[in-house]
Amino acid sequence: MAKTAISKKQKTYSLHNLPIGKLKKGVKNYIHKSTPLLKNPKKIAQVLVECLLDGDVTSFKEVLSSHIYTVGNKKTFSKKIGIGRATLYEALSPSGNPSLETIAKIVRSLAT
Repeated sequence: MAKTAISKKQKTYSLHNLPIGKLKKGVKNYIHKSTPLLKNPKKIAQVLVECLLDGDVTSFKEVLSSHIYTVGNKKTFSKKIGIGRATLYEALSPSGNPSLETIAKIVRSLAT
């Protein structure tokens, strides 16, 4: 008995192929480049401390993930700060609950 084809070949995905959306008349669009701010470790450290002071753990994780993605990757960042890669991934996951020690190492590495 021959195998039955159940799916087609997946289309390739590229950011260069995305359709351009049109705005309504009268709506202004401003270009915002967040990359320079996300690369600045001192600014990121300030934002992370503010997130902790506000008790906003979700924002803390999002800002930190964005910074790590902009600067390099999680593997090199985890080596730099001296924690395991799996520990960093778990700490930044939506269900993760990073320890105070992990948070201290992250903020200390950004502030130096």
